[in-house]
Amino acid sequence: MTKKRIVQILTVIALVVIIAGIYIVKQVNVTRSVSEPVLACTASTSAEVTKTSSYSGSFTVADLTVEYLTDGDDIILTLPSTVETRQAEDFFSTLSGEWDYTISDREVRIRSGNPDEDLELLIALVEEYVNQVKVKPLFVSSLDMDELRNEGLPVMIQFYTTSCIPCQSMMDDLKSFYSESYGKVRVVALNVEEHPESAMEYPVMVVPTQIFLTASGENYVPSSRIKASVGNFVQFVYSDTGKPAWTVHQGVLTETQMKRIAEDAGGLDD
Repeated sequence: MTKKRIVQILTVIALVVIIAGIYIVKQVNVTRSVSEPVLACTASTSAEVTKTSSYSGSFTVADLTVEYLTDGDDIILTLPSTVETRQAEDFFSTLSGEWDYTISDREVRIRSGNPDEDLELLIALVEEYVNQVKVKPLFVSSLDMDELRNEGLPVMIQFYTTSCIPCQSMMDDLKSFYSESYGKVRVVALNVEEHPESAMEYPVMVVPTQIFLTASGENYVPSSRIKASVGNFVQFVYSDTGKPAWTVHQGVLTETQMKRIAEDAGGLDD
């Protein structure tokens, strides 16, 4: 092989090495330019998730437990089953200057610019409202008959159990009557399975049983019209004097029948 031929071969090899080196450098740069935006995107997504984290809890006022949680800029309150949507509307309409809100089936969604501070203020306002109006729950664990007699309203006491199918069948009507007549009739419900000691003083032979008081705090005695249209009333008397003690209704009542009895007891307009 001549000297000239050797030089030509070395020159070709050198050119191949140079070209290969240039190609490798370009590939590294391309890989780097693709990887950097992916890493930046991942960091951005992580920060966004942290920003939209939520929290939840509850607070209790006058035996009513209100659950809450945050969802972005919204505060969501879940009101207890004894508070109807209409009552919530009446309350939150007074706060319309503070927040925009929507109410659906006792769930109140409030638009807030600062959930941390607004939630604290909102809880304080709800507490103040409940304490002012003295919201009285439907379901109770004991009966203060002196207090009930001094309400200045007709009173309906429902004795029930959770295992009683007829009791549960009238529960929706009972809740609706409680809500619609609130402030005109005092309605309470006592579970005699869970609180038997609170029912021992009363003539509860079967469930459901209802006891009614008049607006003046007297034991209710149904009129002949109510006896004929509703029926199933039982009169109990004191054994020593023979005087009337309690008049109770045994069995299921519809909301319409509850209203008729309340009207008869002086609590609702005809």
